[in-house]
This record gives sequence, C-alpha cells and structure tokens, in this order.
Amino acid sequence: MEENLSAENLSDRQNYIRAEIRKRNVGKFTRFIDASRIIQWRSMIPVVVFCFVLFGSHLLTVGIYEILFDRFLSDDYDYHQVSATVIGSDQFGKKIRILAEIPGFKPIAFEQNRYKPAIGQTVDIAFVTFKGSSSFYKGCIYEPAAVWDSIVNDDFFWFNAVLPVIILFAGALIFLPRYIRFRYLKKNNMYVEVTATGKFECKLNYTVVSPYEYLYVCLFRDYAELEMADPGFPAVYFRGPFVCFNIQGDRRFADNSRYKYRIYMRDLHNPKDQVYFLEVIRNDGVVVRACH
Repeated sequence: MEENLSAENLSDRQNYIRAEIRKRNVGKFTRFIDASRIIQWRSMIPVVVFCFVLFGSHLLTVGIYEILFDRFLSDDYDYHQVSATVIGSDQFGKKIRILAEIPGFKPIAFEQNRYKPAIGQTVDIAFVTFKGSSSFYKGCIYEPAAVWDSIVNDDFFWFNAVLPVIILFAGALIFLPRYIRFRYLKKNNMYVEVTATGKFECKLNYTVVSPYEYLYVCLFRDYAELEMADPGFPAVYFRGPFVCFNIQGDRRFADNSRYKYRIYMRDLHNPKDQVYFLEVIRNDGVVVRACH
C-alpha cells in the first residue's frame, strides 16, 4: 500500500488514490475543507506579534519593568537599587500600600496587589530619580514575590496575558492538524484531479425579519458539482457546503479550461473518514478560493 504511494509515477499514484476513493462506496462526498483557507504560518505572525505587544505593554504598566524601560531607554533618569525597611502598610480597596524607609530619602509608599511584607522586614527597592537630583520619580519593590504579584494579580492580567494565550492555543488546536495534514498530502502529491460538471444546485436560505409583516431576507447560493469519472466505474461527486458560487458572482469560476480542481482525501486509508481538501488552481498556478 505504502509502496504505491511512494511511487514516482504520478499517474500510478493517482490511479491508486482513485481506487481507494471508490472503495468507500460513497456516491457524493460533502465533508469539505477549502485548502486555500487553511491558516499559513506567515498569516499567524501578526497575531503572535500582537500578543507579545499586548503582554509587553502589560509588563510596562507594572513594577520593575516600567522602571527598567525608563532606565535603558531614557537619559533623564538615574537608576537605583537599594535595601529598604518596611515601616508601615495599610490596605485600601484591592491595593496594599507599603511604606518603606530608604536611606537618604523620605519614606516612600509603594502599591501592591497582594504582596504584604511584615513591618521591619528588609526588602529590595528599585527606583529612578531625575538625572542629577535626589527627587524620587517612580519605584517598586524588587522582591521576586512582589514583582510576580504585580504581574499576575493586576486587573488586566487575564485580558493582556492569559486570553491571548488561550486564543493562540485554541487556534493551533483547531487549525494546526489541518495545516500539517494538508502540507503532508500536498508535499507527496496525494491528490486526484476532478472536473466541474457545470451543474449547480441552487439553495435558498431565508430568515424571517418581522413576524408581523412577514418580511424575508433571501440568499440564493449555487453549489457547484465536481466529478471524478473513470470508464467502467460509477462517477463519484464532491460537493460541500462551501464549494459554492454566489449567484451574483462569476459562474465561469467553474470552468475546466481555466481551473484545475484537486481533491485530497484527509485520511486515505480510513474508509470512515470522508473529509476531503479541495484545492482550486488557476492555469498560471495561483491557488484561488472555491467560495467567494
């Protein structure tokens, strides 16, 4: 079986795939994935960059990262990292205000979400002052627990950090298997070319706008029919809910002289898997969408 798939002769390979499709004994396949709509890695780059920017902007609003940003990207501030003694703390709302005594400075207050050191405890403090002066500008407690508290217990942490990760993970979970599978099939030329029959199945979708006035919004949509025909065998048809052409669109899209229609079975060796990929290719080699 695998020897046939690895054969260099594309004609032999396609004959083998045609035979495997016929073994399913399905006259019409309707479970369809448009290959042109599969997410490519390059199209994910803006999403990943956006997530990093969102999380980076979150870091710049909390604790030490905002101070480090000022330290490395501005010449207007002097950076200091010293030990300080906690001399007081109180809570207002969801925030905890910590008062620390820094040698050479007046007692300085820092806000935290949950981190609350004990009175008299020595903590590391990072802060910046205006260049050439002792005027305190901004600072934070540089303890690892305090920095972590500033990041994860901030009100916007779930939106800025967790939600983008969930979206990326969900997207990868949905689209990555399709991408990997189709890439493997395409790389190994595991397709058969079919033809458009020129027939269309027109479907009318309607929605009631007002139950009192009986107004309807109607949408006519043409579903193209693709055919795999071999002498001596019943024809096999491919039509999915997205192999469609808007009635206002160009019906010449289903033109065998201008386009090639390639069918990739998602799992050729599993008769129960009837999902197929459709790739429509123009004569100049450009992949186009089957539904527009």
